[in-house]
Parts: sequence; C-alpha cells; structure tokens
Amino acid sequence: MFDMEILEVAIGLFFGYLVLSFVVTAANEMSAAWFRRRAWMLRKGITQLLNDDELAARFYDHPMIQGVSSPPGLLSRVPLLQGLVGRGPSYIKSRTFTIALLDVVQSEPVLRAGAAGDGVRRTLALLEREAGGDPVKFRANVETWFNDSMERVSGWYRRRTQVLLLFWAAAITVATNADSLVIAKALWRDPALRQSLVARAEQYAAEQQQAPDTAPVVVVNDGAPAPPPLPPDQQADVDFAEASAQYDAALADLAELQLPIGWEAPSALAESDTGIRLVTDTAVDDWPGAIWEPGGVSRWMQALDQHLIGWLLTMLAVSLGAPFWFDMLNRLISIRGAGRAPREAPKAGSAAPRPRQPDEEFARRPEAGDIETV
Repeated sequence: MFDMEILEVAIGLFFGYLVLSFVVTAANEMSAAWFRRRAWMLRKGITQLLNDDELAARFYDHPMIQGVSSPPGLLSRVPLLQGLVGRGPSYIKSRTFTIALLDVVQSEPVLRAGAAGDGVRRTLALLEREAGGDPVKFRANVETWFNDSMERVSGWYRRRTQVLLLFWAAAITVATNADSLVIAKALWRDPALRQSLVARAEQYAAEQQQAPDTAPVVVVNDGAPAPPPLPPDQQADVDFAEASAQYDAALADLAELQLPIGWEAPSALAESDTGIRLVTDTAVDDWPGAIWEPGGVSRWMQALDQHLIGWLLTMLAVSLGAPFWFDMLNRLISIRGAGRAPREAPKAGSAAPRPRQPDEEFARRPEAGDIETV
C-alpha cells in the first residue's frame, strides 16, 4: 500500500510535468513565430555557407527568394531588435537555392578575385568539373552541397531550441509558482487530489494510445489538385495563431488539474486578471509584484528562499520535453496496473485534459530539419 501511494504521487507529479511541458513548448513556438526564428537561422546558415555578406544580401534580393519571403514584421522595424528578427523565408527548397545562386553569381561580375565571394566561384567550378560538364548533374551537386550545409544548420537550430526551452521553462515555472516540492507534498497528503490526477493520467494515456485506431478515415481524391500553399505573410500569421491557441489550451488544461500552484492575486487586481500566474484557490503565495516596486526586492528574495529548490527541480524536469514525460507516465501506469489488487476498481475521474500536443503539431510545420528538404 505504501509503495502504491509513492507510485501514485510520482504519476501525479509526472502528469503535471507533462502538461507544463505543453505550455513551455507552445510558448517557445509562439516566440519562434513572432521573431521568425527559423528564417533568422536559415539566413545565418546561408550567409556562412556563402562566406560573403554582400553575396548573401544579393542572393536574398533575388526575385525567386523574395517571392517566398514574408514581408517585414513589426519587430523588424525596431532598431534594437533588427538583429534578432528573421528576415526572408523560413524555408528554401534546394532547387530554388541552386537556380537563384547560379543566376546571382553569373550576373554579378563585380565579385573581386580573392574576395570571399570568389570562394563560392571556386566551389561551383569544382562541382562543375566533378559533374563532367553535365548541367543536370552539376545542379544536383549544388543541391547536395546546400543540403549538407542545412544539416549543420538543423543542428544549430536544435541546440538553440534546447536553450530557449530551458529559458521558457524557467519563466513559466516562476510565473506559475510551480514548486515540485510543494506539489509532491500536496499529492502525498491529499488522497483525493492524488487519485484524481492518477485517473486523469490513466485516461489521457489510454486516449492517446487509442487515437490512431479511432482516427476518422479520410478519402483522398488522387485526381484533385493539391490546395495552393498559403502566401508567406499569411502562413506566418497562421503559425502564430496556432501556437497561441495551443498555449491557451495548455494553460487551461493546467488550471483544470487543480495542482497547488499559482499566485494569489493582490487585492488591487480584479479576479479575472489572472494572466499566466494562474490565480486559483490553491495558490500558495501572494504575487510578489514587480521587482522595482517598493519592497519588491525583499518579496522576491523571500519567494526565492521558499521555492528556489522546488523551482529548479521543475525547470529541469519541464525542459526535458513532453515526449519524455509521456513515456515515463506510460511506464509508471503500466507498473501500477500490474500491481493493482484484484478487488481494486479504477478510480473514476473527470475527463482527461486534452492539450493540443504541440510537439506533434509543430513537427508537421517547417522545422529546422525541413530547411534542407530537397
């Protein structure tokens, strides 16, 4: 019985990490869409590949590249943020890159011998010699050169995303006052909360496993033309809207868990003004307020003294990502199912939270790995 209670506490805690991970992933995707991070990383990779800022600028000014670029966003007009906001497309096909680059190089005789752009000419000449004068094979060699470079860019993007996920995990952990130690103590002392979370976690895991089997069958008309892609400016708006919807849904799912997280709202704030702080009846502390307010520093220092270790545990756990915690949750649920007594009936619970599964949704949109799509 004692071992089963410990297992149930772990299931409830891991399920909380899972939902928090959805919030963190959605927040990261919102920032990626807002700052056009994929476009920024792609431009950085192409600039390094060409090893010439002037040549890279002319490449991005090419009509074929401009045709798939999003118009400048609001943030790109702020001088201090211009270096952080992506410009140009977030995705370039290797064929488009090859045609545009060859046109720029052949139509720009001003590239000086010995300049950085001359290195591109030497590379292209080498690839042409390797193709034996065959123009089709030459273009294929250039596309391969581009794709190999984009694999390195994909690695940069993944590492940068991991750092940003840790940043968002820290921001959301503090903003929601998600203290792992407080949550674990509450789950241990409150059997009703523990059993409710276990029931939600079991139902959620079961629904996710049944989802592929219960998905509706879609009849595709092979003779119908594919729908035209959205213009770049509309696609950017759609990406941000999807990330925002997933973020709001994940926050709503987190609030429904009734975990002992969040901050009590100051009396000056209306009850509806909860924001990301998730003001609920289970909030364990008062919101410290802005640090520049009178007494703000001392209030935040007191909060750090009370929650620093629990916050750090939550930050590190949530930064591991939703797939990790979903896998861990399935393992613990399997262990609990194998160890349940024969007469014990499953605990009834309310409907499991249904986050929008941002990891799966985002995998279908252009990621860093899509940059090198042929």
